[in-house]
Amino acid sequence: AEPNPGWDAAERGEPNNDEYRAALTADAPGDYALAYRFSADGGRTWTLCDSGEGSNDGYQPAAAGAVRVTRAPQAGDLAITEIMQNPGAPIDDADGEWFEVANLTDAPLQLQGLVFADDATANERFTIDASLVLAPAGYAVFARGDDAVNGGLGADWVWSGSLSLGNGDDGLVIEDAEGNVLDQVIWDDGDTFPDPTGASMQLGGRRDPAATDNAFGPFWCEGDVAYADGNLGTPGAPNTACPDPDPQPAQQLLDRDCTGCHGGSGGLSVENLGAIAPGITAGNSGLPA
Repeated sequence: AEPNPGWDAAERGEPNNDEYRAALTADAPGDYALAYRFSADGGRTWTLCDSGEGSNDGYQPAAAGAVRVTRAPQAGDLAITEIMQNPGAPIDDADGEWFEVANLTDAPLQLQGLVFADDATANERFTIDASLVLAPAGYAVFARGDDAVNGGLGADWVWSGSLSLGNGDDGLVIEDAEGNVLDQVIWDDGDTFPDPTGASMQLGGRRDPAATDNAFGPFWCEGDVAYADGNLGTPGAPNTACPDPDPQPAQQLLDRDCTGCHGGSGGLSVENLGAIAPGITAGNSGLPA
């Protein structure tokens, strides 16, 4: 540690105190307790300090300083888990749009520098240009309007710029500062994703976002918990459970398109269908029952 040349003890009213600065290196991201020790005799004896009574009473764990060490997100660390693309009255559409991002890791993630963008329109985007830490296994809510107009979300970030969440076909992409895609969801005007008014689209709450393809529309459903002015969703909180996807469309696809084409020794193996849509069978597709 080195003395802080900008420290003015007299101005601070602490004539007997000094301030030192040091660079700390942590083994891994996380939350750490912080204390400081110093020696006035070349290391023969040491005095421990904390943020309470300083060196007067030694190190007290309850008075330890707090340091949070973060890292930048990588692919697989974040998931878009809820989208309000079409708020209902009396909240205005342009003011009430929001989306939620989940931290899939056990480490705090620094979101500064991330870009949130439309999947197709290059100029619809915004950048996190200040520190924004997403807690381990936590959620962050990003809103188009502030709390005065969005129903009182308590959003973690209010974006400015041209990004909007379309009510029909549209998509949302998370990119790092180098342009690498970290996650994306593209919805389809109700073909496979829900298409509500006054309710969010939510990834089913029974599903683990870390083990679920959030780009698969049937895994999503409408939010059903009131949060503001009759609008429904769970911004910043775990989603509620969705009904199991209807097995009929997938069953019909198998029956129609796979008849006789996967028989013999070259058969197609389909596993874990129950996790996608309980009730799907091999039908007349030639697939193993």
